[in-house]
Amino acid sequence: MSDNKEHLILSYLQGELSPEARQEFESWRSESEENRRMVDQFQHIWQLTGNKKIDFQSQEEWRKLASSLHAAPEASVRKLNVQGKDWLKIAAAVLVVLLSSGIVYLTIFRVHEVSIQTADNNLHAVLPDGSEVWLNRNSRLTYDNNFDEDRFVNLEGEGFFDIKSDPARPFIIRTGDAQIKVAGTSFNVKAYARDIETEVLVVTGKVSLGTIDQSRSVILTPGVKGILTRNDHRLITERQGNENSLAWKNKQLVFKKTPLRKVVKVLRSYFRKDIQVTNEKLLPCRFTGSFNDPTLDEVVETLGIALDLEVNVEKGTYMLDGAGCEEN
Repeated sequence: MSDNKEHLILSYLQGELSPEARQEFESWRSESEENRRMVDQFQHIWQLTGNKKIDFQSQEEWRKLASSLHAAPEASVRKLNVQGKDWLKIAAAVLVVLLSSGIVYLTIFRVHEVSIQTADNNLHAVLPDGSEVWLNRNSRLTYDNNFDEDRFVNLEGEGFFDIKSDPARPFIIRTGDAQIKVAGTSFNVKAYARDIETEVLVVTGKVSLGTIDQSRSVILTPGVKGILTRNDHRLITERQGNENSLAWKNKQLVFKKTPLRKVVKVLRSYFRKDIQVTNEKLLPCRFTGSFNDPTLDEVVETLGIALDLEVNVEKGTYMLDGAGCEEN
């Protein structure tokens, strides 16, 4: 791995590495606790800048910024009051200095709220208490700078949480209409603004899903999905049988004699693309196959071969046509 670790870490967090470079980076990160800690520390600082794009044109620019801050007394660093791009550059430069000394003082960033946000990418973040969260695309997680006291976050979008156990301080997530409360467990929360309900799927432990005022709540156990409808606040529980519920996080798609109507629904959600079946007789056709970090073209090509489909792409919409199958 290159000696310029700061640039590589930043490129990794911003989703700019090629698949090959990303694999090499993740291998380097897992080689030692020191490497993992360096990435986590860098991520904490980057999150405090709002996950905004940082682009340094040269290593010399990094050195100049780092040197200027390194020479400043601690008191002046704590009182920095900058805006816009200067904030981003100084935040990154401070990180270079602190990483080089092996210490990161998060307290130098006096912010009221920390925001972790994604656009067209997924993101893994480590929270101050050691809990981990994976955010799906177009999602936002926020928490106040007193997080260590109350472990309270707000979520817009979808996230998978692996909560560090602390019975004395429950972990609370609010989604606008729902409140999820846990002590230590792992689960998925889906609560996009466009959705008509909040969904919680438990993987390990127990999770409480309820209304904001907690007038209604239900305890969910592993393999059970809880749904809170937004209009009338009905609470529904169901045993989860969809292998692709966490496909966005695991980057794996699995189909076992799945009707094409369900396959298309999964693909629309996973790839965020418009997929249409022009002949309704195709909808009951069953497909079996699995994919690891696939592209839509790869999946559609396999579908076409397996079900004898004709595939056309018109203005970004995938059109599937064919003779069809009998209901079974």
